[in-house]
Amino acid sequence: MSSSPKPTQNKPSHTRRTILLGVLAIVLVAAGGTGYYFWKKQSTPTKAQSSTVQTATVTKGDIKLFASGTGTLISPAQATFGFHSSGQVTQVLVKVGDVVDAGQLLARLDDTTAQAQYTSAVNALNALTSPSAVATAQQSVASDQVDITNYRATLGYLISPDVLYWTEEVARAEQALTKAQADAAASTSADTATAVKKAQAVLTADKNALAQATLDYWNDYVPDTFLTVITKGRTVTKQVVPPSPADTTKAWADYDLAKQSLVDDQNYLTAITTGTFPAGSTGSKITALQTAQQAVATAKTAIDDTNLYAPIQGTILSLGFAVGDTAGSSSTITVANLDQPYTLEIFLDQSDWANIQVGYPVEVTFDLLPNNVYTGKVVSIDPNLTSTNGSLYVHASIQLDANVKTILPFGTSASVDVIGGQATNVLLVPIEALHLISPGQYSVFVMVNGKPEVRMVEVGLQDATHAEIKSGLNAGDVVTTGITVTK
Repeated sequence: MSSSPKPTQNKPSHTRRTILLGVLAIVLVAAGGTGYYFWKKQSTPTKAQSSTVQTATVTKGDIKLFASGTGTLISPAQATFGFHSSGQVTQVLVKVGDVVDAGQLLARLDDTTAQAQYTSAVNALNALTSPSAVATAQQSVASDQVDITNYRATLGYLISPDVLYWTEEVARAEQALTKAQADAAASTSADTATAVKKAQAVLTADKNALAQATLDYWNDYVPDTFLTVITKGRTVTKQVVPPSPADTTKAWADYDLAKQSLVDDQNYLTAITTGTFPAGSTGSKITALQTAQQAVATAKTAIDDTNLYAPIQGTILSLGFAVGDTAGSSSTITVANLDQPYTLEIFLDQSDWANIQVGYPVEVTFDLLPNNVYTGKVVSIDPNLTSTNGSLYVHASIQLDANVKTILPFGTSASVDVIGGQATNVLLVPIEALHLISPGQYSVFVMVNGKPEVRMVEVGLQDATHAEIKSGLNAGDVVTTGITVTK
């Protein structure tokens, strides 16, 4: 990185440093003189008084900042649940105190009715997918193909084979153009643009061919095909009678219906032979098959609902029914995870909101084990204050670092200290020795040859009685903590 040239200075480069040091010395002397004045004024006794300077020695030690509160032993995972259906209890496979795994079967209801309904549903579905049903579906497909051939022939006779052919070609060309245009809209490129142009050209050609076939139909096909000869006595009359619009409309409808029936029957045949429904499957047969499959699934669920499974791993805390009882969703079992290390929920005074964070270490003393201190950490903090008995508290969860040898009941109370900061083997002075000069700036008076001398110090952690000194003092220094005046 380059920098701009600095302007030439008339004085040596050390001048600014000399000025700054001089200013700092004046500030310290002023602070010392002012502090000494007040100390001297306070220490000058009146005629009826005498004074004694209180002092303390700078020592080394440990300091911790605590946010103290109460805690309760809780389960990190607990579930209370019952059956999804009602009935008579036929089996209870666990008892209070048993440890169960997630998904383990705990109890059963009488499933006689559910089993019967399931059997009936399966039989109905099997009837739709049996070899006989498959053969019938194959016959339907074959019949549809014959119908299509016959109805197409009838339609071709009425409107001419050429008109029918080019009508179908125009329909296919229109579909091709629609697809090409959709592809071009999704991905603009030279290839998709060319495909659109080709599809438009094919459609134009097919429409022209249809127009010519229609003209030939009226000029040639109708006179040749629908000429009627009427003989009355010796009179012979020739008359051309073309198909009526109703006749051609019905022929088209018969042909279209036959084609759709073939699609539906082919989809149904695929469904009953493979178990898979082709995309867009419709029709009454498809609907009947789907209804039968759903009936089997519903009956299977009804059987499953007569079984009660554990949703989580844990210990059975309560059991609300016995064999022979009529049970349902209101007859419950409670399972709680009792695994260690233990989890506690804790409550601190709202004034400690700034003194707790996830990951902060904690010290826990259980009421049932008053002589033991256990360590842990904060694992979660409720983002909102919790109201209890009209007071607001910080609500959080903590987890111990290690197992407790004694098995404790849930709900056990404890005293909890959240450690917001700590320092070991540091210089400590009494809080009374500190004098606040400005925010974050402190001084102390050090006794030197029996007289107080002001010193600026860097302060670290502070608790209710002591402060950590990071710089400015040494172990063994004697600092003043106040003046004792006696009469």
